[in-house]
Amino acid sequence: MRILVVCTTDSMIWNFLIPHIKYWQDKGDTVEIACSRTGFYIDELRSKHGFTVHEIPFQRFPFKPKNFTAYKMLKKLVRENRYDAVVSQEPVGGVLGRMAGKKYKCKNIYTAHGFHFFKGAPRLNWMLYYPIEKMMARKTDVLVTINEEDYQRSLKFKAKKKVKIDGIGVDLNRFGHVSASKEELREKLDIPQDAFVILTVAELIPRKNYATALQALSKIKEDYLYVICGEGAQMEQMKTLAGELGISDKVRFMGFCRNVDEFYSASDLFLFPTFQEGLSIALIEAMASGLPVVCSRIRGNTDLIKDGQGGLLFDPKDTDGFTDGVKKMMNGEGSAFGSFNQEYVKTFSIDRSMEEFYKAILS
Repeated sequence: MRILVVCTTDSMIWNFLIPHIKYWQDKGDTVEIACSRTGFYIDELRSKHGFTVHEIPFQRFPFKPKNFTAYKMLKKLVRENRYDAVVSQEPVGGVLGRMAGKKYKCKNIYTAHGFHFFKGAPRLNWMLYYPIEKMMARKTDVLVTINEEDYQRSLKFKAKKKVKIDGIGVDLNRFGHVSASKEELREKLDIPQDAFVILTVAELIPRKNYATALQALSKIKEDYLYVICGEGAQMEQMKTLAGELGISDKVRFMGFCRNVDEFYSASDLFLFPTFQEGLSIALIEAMASGLPVVCSRIRGNTDLIKDGQGGLLFDPKDTDGFTDGVKKMMNGEGSAFGSFNQEYVKTFSIDRSMEEFYKAILS
């Protein structure tokens, strides 16, 4: 097959879809990418991985004028290259990709990495995204969802086929198998040997709810170190908040990290109070690394974490709950949670995910 992968952003490809694209190529398919440029990602996709990437100026907000230009470029690309299938991701890429695919009679596969309308979502999300997704489902041959809540909602849509896979997968061999010991990793990463290390791996954006994490930790008097791997628009704001809460000396902002596997293995707990997820890759990585978890009780997280077995779950706004949960972990109440997570997470391996998704494309 000739497959075009359409994503709103190049970072989506770089962070999540490289193994899938290589898997399809190994099957003998020709795979090309259409996405916007948000950083170094397009250059690396081309130079390091040898992918054919078509730069199209998609905008994340649906009604930006540049999306009309992007759609014209995408239509021209699909018309000239005669793809057999268009595999779309993200809301804007999903809409424009399916419109172009339908116009030129390609097979339309759409992956919902987490509908923007979900239980507890703002009313504006429901007003804006729900009608669009419901309408676009009629142009969809295969609608792929990655968590139970989205799958159940998708059953009401008119896509020809609806399937659920267990996420887009994680290379479980990379996580939990770092050759160095925890002590060696802490020395390498300049982390105190005797500290209780709490880790979050996520963008610094409002959706990840860092404010609640910092407020919860500010109430803990015991010794700990909170390590944040990620960058984003709220970096300076969260640094300021940590200072206002008097915990700047207990929080480290590491920025973008390529060696997150080492940080997982050097830590004691994964903290994840996020407001919205589809099925978090970072959470799966933490589980594969054998970490207990304190996280928000939301769609996606509840697919992964069994409350009282792999972690403790709280409402995203329950600051006191997160404080209490972290304290319990520091006192050793979740000593068996990490082992449980490492066994449970095997369902979400990259190999299984790629096979399931490829079957969905061929179905």
